[in-house]
Amino acid sequence: MKLVAGCLDVRGSVRSWNMSDTPAATVSGHVPGHLLTLMEMRRVDDPEYGPSLEMDLRPEVSNPHGSLHGGIMTALIECAASGVVVRAVGSQNIVAGDLLVRFLTVVKVGPARVVAKVLREGRRNVIVQADVIDVGDSRRLVATATLSYARLDVR
Repeated sequence: MKLVAGCLDVRGSVRSWNMSDTPAATVSGHVPGHLLTLMEMRRVDDPEYGPSLEMDLRPEVSNPHGSLHGGIMTALIECAASGVVVRAVGSQNIVAGDLLVRFLTVVKVGPARVVAKVLREGRRNVIVQADVIDVGDSRRLVATATLSYARLDVR
């Protein structure tokens, strides 16, 4: 069984993240009707951080208060972070080990964008920092997270 990072490029092999790949700019799941497809996440090129992942604030992904649902935001964070790890290690054979999210405020305007970077790349583990910004609210920081990933292709 081949385990892959399902949020970056579920349709093909590991490759560089080319922002001109218009059809691939929308993240989709590996089967029709997959939750990742329904979330309507998309790849964007952030002017400060480079390749990033974002989604619009819509009624389908909001909580009763009109902000982005925390669970949906966490899925967005994990997908963006896994993409950063895949690019860093050159392999989709990774799995998330832990995830800690600190929700600082709400997404008021949107889109919610995750900008992420590798903090430490070890032989077996990779640690990532991921921040969520509300692009339409002056790029306000709304959440921050740290994640660890295990490399499955290293013994």
